[in-house]
Amino acid sequence: MINGQEMNMALGLPIYLDGFLDGVPRRCVPYQLSDFYELSSYLQFINSDFDENFKSEESIKALYEIFSRSFCLEDNVDDVLKNVDASNFSDLIGDVKTINGVCDQIGDSESSFNSDEGIDWGTSVSAVMVYSGCSIEDILKMTFPQFNRCLNEIGKRINWEYKVGTLDLVEHPDEHISDGDHPLSPEKSRKNKKGMTMKDIQGFQ
Repeated sequence: MINGQEMNMALGLPIYLDGFLDGVPRRCVPYQLSDFYELSSYLQFINSDFDENFKSEESIKALYEIFSRSFCLEDNVDDVLKNVDASNFSDLIGDVKTINGVCDQIGDSESSFNSDEGIDWGTSVSAVMVYSGCSIEDILKMTFPQFNRCLNEIGKRINWEYKVGTLDLVEHPDEHISDGDHPLSPEKSRKNKKGMTMKDIQGFQ
């Protein structure tokens, strides 16, 4: 379970997860974009039913690799897995997905690269490079949630600059722009937040 670690999430730092059978919280290290394809490949073999993951070699390997990559910086992966069973697996794998910006259904997280609803990866990466000054190397070190937030803020800034630049041309300027349009506005609209879904991940292949 993720409790009050928004700053760590924003900075791409490890997140402490509890819910293990031995009651000991463990650090979950988020994947960087350079390794995101690896995560997406394994997630396709993970079943929400814990026992189902031991019925094929692909699922066993995927489970082992995800838990090893996420937790093994502190613990041996076998020590982690022996503290996971059917009672806590769904919550733990769900937390790992959340930390990495992946959700099972559209609407659960931050942004989407679904080709039916969002811009493609090439445009996204180019936008972040042009508007933030980040290099490809910088972007590869980002977590997926960091990249999404950067892209979202760029969109807000472009929208703000466009509206400010057209104030003299509109009939009712006060109706054209609001405090919520400002790039640093604290307003948040959860209903518009989305996440990279399993459909998006399958499109990586």
